[in-house]
Amino acid sequence: MDPQKALDTWADQLTPKGCIYVEHTMLHSAAGASEMDPFGAHPMIVPFLLFKWGRGKYALADILEPGEVAGKGNVWVFVIERSAG
Repeated sequence: MDPQKALDTWADQLTPKGCIYVEHTMLHSAAGASEMDPFGAHPMIVPFLLFKWGRGKYALADILEPGEVAGKGNVWVFVIERSAG
């Protein structure tokens, strides 16, 4: 499991104006990590990871907050755009 490699691969597939939408909740944090989803990152850390991993390839364009979803709690959607170039 390599989330950085996955994002790199997804970003390579984007059209110039395409976006990746990544839904994230506290269930995706370290406390929610499991064999099926071993990567756990607190939602407050995700923007830093996207900045660090995406340098020159992709960038965080927005953070959408649709609110609470039953069974998931607060939801954040990280919008990632392919960098120009």
